[in-house]
Amino acid sequence: MGTNCGRSCAERTSSGRCGWPFFLRLVVESAEDTGRWEGGVAALFTAAVRRALVREIERHNPLLEPNGLLDGRDYARIVGGRGWRTPYELPGRAR
Repeated sequence: MGTNCGRSCAERTSSGRCGWPFFLRLVVESAEDTGRWEGGVAALFTAAVRRALVREIERHNPLLEPNGLLDGRDYARIVGGRGWRTPYELPGRAR
């Protein structure tokens, strides 16, 4: 884990948020993906939702095929991991 992530967690310890096992798991997963922790709790949770969508797509969940629950554009954004305007954006063209 990079120093940026460690410093951010230390700064948040006083608020008690780094004591939550679920929150710590999100921080670690984010740091593994990007090497740093940016944003707050909402951004971490959004990143976890995106990872869950990718995992289900990779498992060939029929509900998440293009033009099912997700349109083709959102499917490509999830699989590609790019194209999100903000750290909080999730697919918006669901059916």
